[in-house]
Amino acid sequence: MNRLLAKILMCLTALVLGGLSSAIFWSNAQMLPAAAVPVPPATPAIVSGDQALSALPPAPTTAPATPTALANAPQSAPVANVPNVRVSRDEFTAHSEVSLAQNPREPQNFVGASKMFTDNENYVFRIGTYASSDGGKSWIDNGQLPGLEQFEITSDPVVAFDGSGTAYVEVLAARGPDQRSALYLYSSTDGGRSWSTPQLVTDDRSGFNDKNWLTADITGGQYDGALYTTWVQIVGARGQEDEYRILFARSIDGGTTWSAPQKIAGNPGVVRQGPNVSVDPQGDVYLLWSNLSANHLESAASTDGGAIFSEVREGPQFQNIRPLKGDLRNGLVLAGVSADPVKPDTLYAVWGDWRLGEAEVAFSVTHDGGKTWRSPVVVNGVRTNDQFQPTVAANKVGEIYIQWFDRRDDRNNLLVHTYAARSTDDGQTWSELRVTDVASNPTVGLPRADEDGFYGDYQALVADETGVQLFWNETRDGQQEVYTARIPRDRWGKPYIVPKSGPVQSDPTDNPEANESSEQK
Repeated sequence: MNRLLAKILMCLTALVLGGLSSAIFWSNAQMLPAAAVPVPPATPAIVSGDQALSALPPAPTTAPATPTALANAPQSAPVANVPNVRVSRDEFTAHSEVSLAQNPREPQNFVGASKMFTDNENYVFRIGTYASSDGGKSWIDNGQLPGLEQFEITSDPVVAFDGSGTAYVEVLAARGPDQRSALYLYSSTDGGRSWSTPQLVTDDRSGFNDKNWLTADITGGQYDGALYTTWVQIVGARGQEDEYRILFARSIDGGTTWSAPQKIAGNPGVVRQGPNVSVDPQGDVYLLWSNLSANHLESAASTDGGAIFSEVREGPQFQNIRPLKGDLRNGLVLAGVSADPVKPDTLYAVWGDWRLGEAEVAFSVTHDGGKTWRSPVVVNGVRTNDQFQPTVAANKVGEIYIQWFDRRDDRNNLLVHTYAARSTDDGQTWSELRVTDVASNPTVGLPRADEDGFYGDYQALVADETGVQLFWNETRDGQQEVYTARIPRDRWGKPYIVPKSGPVQSDPTDNPEANESSEQK
C-alpha cells in the first residue's frame, strides 16, 4: 500500500510540475520558460559563486528566513537526455552508499557496490556488487557478497581496480549497527562476476571503525600495485572525550597482508570523519578528511608509498550542513576528492556547505599537495533549495566532473534529481546538466536509524577520456534502487557558470570570519 501511495504522489507531483510549463521563472542569469531546455549563453554569465565561500560569514545560529516564492522558483539546467539505466535487480529493499570503479585494462568493464537492506525497520543490511562489461549499458546484479556470516551487517563498500585489472571491494563488518567493526577485502579477477573469500585488513577493535576508503596505485611507478586504505576509528574511554583517529594501512601483495594501522591524526574531543585516499601520477599518496570540530578540511601526504606521512595540513573551511527536509541524515560534511591523473600534487575536493543558508556544492583545488588551496566556490548554477552529497572525478584530458543530488526543481525542497557539472579549465568555469529524467522522493521506503532517514552518505562517478559514468541511488521504482548513466564529452555545452574565486589562503585559520566550531557525532 505504501508503494502504491508513493507512486500516486509522484504522479500527482509530475502533473503539478507539468502544469507550470507556461510560467516564467526568474534566474539571476536569465529568464527562461520552466519547461523549456535552456541553452547556455555563449558569453559566460555569473550565476554561481559570486562570492568566495572563504569570505562568507558563519552560518546564522537561527534558521534562515523562508525564501520568497520568487526566489524559490525552480530553475533547471539543460537536460543530458541520456538513458537512466537501472543497475540493482535483486530481492532486497533499499540500496544506498554506492561505489563504482573502472577497469584500466578493459574500460568497458565497470564494477559497483552498494548496501542492500534486508530489514529497513531494524536497519539491517549487507554489501552487494554489480558488474558491467559493455560500458554500463547492462549490468549483472550479484546480490550480497558471501562470507562474513558471523557478522550481522557489512557496510561502507568501496570498489577499486589495480593496474592488472583485479577488482577489489572493501567492507566494514560488525555484529550490529552499534558494535565494533573490522575491515575485510574481497577480490575479483573476472571483472566482478565472482569474488574471493574475504581477507582481513584489520580487526583492531579498540574502537569503532567507520568510513573506510580504498585505492590502488596504477601509475606504473615504484609503488605500482600497492593498495592503500584509510578509515576513522572512534575511541572512547571512561571519563574522557571520544577520539576520532584517522588511520591508514597498505598492502603490497594484492591485499593478502596489510601493514599495522598507522595513526595519521587524532586527539580527544576533536571530531574527524570521512577520510579519503588518492594517488597522484607520480605515486604520492594523499589523505583528506573533514575536521568537524574546527570546520575545515585536513590532509596529509606521503612520498614513499605510505610509509611516512607529512604533518596534518589545514585546508578549506566549511559549515556543516544541517539535517535535510525529509529527516535525511546528511548533517556531516563528507568531502569527495580526486587526484588529477596527469598533474602531480593536484587534488580536487568537493563538499556540501551551509554558509549560504542552504546546502550548496563547494569546490576547491590544490596544486601543491594540500599546502595551499584556492578559495572555495559554489559550483551549482542555481542556489534554490538544497544540493548535497557531491562527488568528484578527473580524467587525463583536463576535465573535472562533479555529481550531486539537487532539489532546485521542487518548490517544496523535497524531490531530488541527480545533477552533474564539468569544467575544462581547472574549475574556473563550469557547465551543468540534469542527469535524471524522473525526480525521486527520498522519503519513500526510507530506512531509519533512530530518527534519521538513510539515503546514503555518498554517490559515485568515474571519468575517462570519452566522458563520465555516474552512479547513484533513487526511488522512482518505489524503493531505493541503484541507477547509472553515461554522459559523453560531446553532450556538454559551453561553460556558463563562472564562480568568483578569492585569493589562495595558505592558513585558513587566519580568516577572521572563520566558521564557529561545531561537533557532530
